Amino acid sequence: MSGCHGIHINLSGGDMEERGTQAVCSAAKEIPSIERITLISGISTCEENTWYPGTRGKLQAEKAIQSSGIEYTIFRCTMFMETLPKWEYIIGDQPTKWHWIAAIDYAAMVSKAFAMPTAANKLLFICGPGPAKTLKEALDNVYIPTCEPDRKSIPEFSVWYMTLLSWIPGNDKIRNKIIPKFHWLSKISELGDPKEANKLLGSPKISLEQWCYEKKMA
Repeated sequence: MSGCHGIHINLSGGDMEERGTQAVCSAAKEIPSIERITLISGISTCEENTWYPGTRGKLQAEKAIQSSGIEYTIFRCTMFMETLPKWEYIIGDQPTKWHWIAAIDYAAMVSKAFAMPTAANKLLFICGPGPAKTLKEALDNVYIPTCEPDRKSIPEFSVWYMTLLSWIPGNDKIRNKIIPKFHWLSKISELGDPKEANKLLGSPKISLEQWCYEKKMA
């Protein structure tokens, strides 16, 4: 990092997120050229949601940056459109509507933040232009018809069914990671107001429909 003026931290994995961010901040304090640290976090990050390890890791990462003594910008982001091809099924009821955001819009906001003194020491909420859609709506109504038209609707399974399935030998990941993740998703929502971020850094422009069309044509 010697000679760098800024650091952007993008980690995931709960404990790794916390420890990784602490390590980066500790190292950055020893490099005089570092002027700003930015961090991607989640839009549902708050004390009330730290029962989920991933959220706890994100909140601790935020605290590490805020106490580092270096100027920072924290981006609490909603769901990314780029995750849509990775969803193979849905477990349980997923009622939350998300203002899906494209990574290219987010990247533009991060780049602009580094050049703006007014974005220093800010915690910003990042949402796409909408309209908001649930995970199922985004997949079945937009992504699958546009990008994978030969694919059937996203499969949905009940929690009890997947719990039973998880006890079959070799399915530990379903029980220990996948079911807890869907349980977390079913309980969270978009927190905070994106108006400050949009005013400082410009509003995201790419709709879910546009992103899917461009992915199809790529």
